[in-house]
Amino acid sequence: AGGALGTAPTMAAAGGKNDNLWVYGLKLRGEAMGGWLNADIAANSGENRNNTAPGLAATCGTNGCNALASNYMGKALLLDAGYNAEISGVGALTPWVNFGWGTGRSSNVEARNEGFTAIASDYRPGIMNRRFAGAAGIGALNLGADGTGGSTGIGTNGLGNRVVYGAGLNVTPAAWEKLTLGAQLWHFNLQRFTATNTRPAGGTENGAKHLGAEYGLTADWKHSENVKVGLGGSVYQPGGFVKQNIRNANGLSTYVGNNPAMLAFADFQVKF
Repeated sequence: AGGALGTAPTMAAAGGKNDNLWVYGLKLRGEAMGGWLNADIAANSGENRNNTAPGLAATCGTNGCNALASNYMGKALLLDAGYNAEISGVGALTPWVNFGWGTGRSSNVEARNEGFTAIASDYRPGIMNRRFAGAAGIGALNLGADGTGGSTGIGTNGLGNRVVYGAGLNVTPAAWEKLTLGAQLWHFNLQRFTATNTRPAGGTENGAKHLGAEYGLTADWKHSENVKVGLGGSVYQPGGFVKQNIRNANGLSTYVGNNPAMLAFADFQVKF
């Protein structure tokens, strides 16, 4: 940052102290007797020395908004485990589980941020969520969970303020070795309710951290190394956080529903 060393930063003239970012990570991989266990541990911390931007006090409090937090420390954990079982005359069975946990910010009216921020994350668990949760995330409107407004950021890309549970089973029948059938179930939750000036810590939404649940089926046919065909479908049921936001937004003149979103897809992949 520019300015004289030790000068307190302001929005008009940046001070002399540097902003700092520290990134920590550890990856563990293990396989034994047909099973596997993978673990990823990550953390980010540092200081963002910008002061409150003018005009933000009304919406963010005297200490500024998310991007202006002066101190931050986020942590995340990702676990993936499964087992490959070969049963004579039946085929291959592969049950698996997935667990993701990442800290969220407790309040954006304080000059600290405990939220975990991934770098170029591609953790987009689920069937529908994986296809539509882009780098910027998606809102409930994109998931069909909210008609015309309300909640945003319902899509999960990365582990910022998330607790994710997943489980599934893949089956390859012995009679059709090119066919793999799969079933998946996912639960998406906020790790922490983030208080704001308009939604204080004692607000009615505090207990609603469940973003939604997704369940679906897939079928993949591997014709050859270069040709693959896939079919599937899934349903996303909006959770309590979405429903609470919708209840708060609904008025006498408008009503927004919380119907589940449904997806059916077909993929055809050719490598040249």
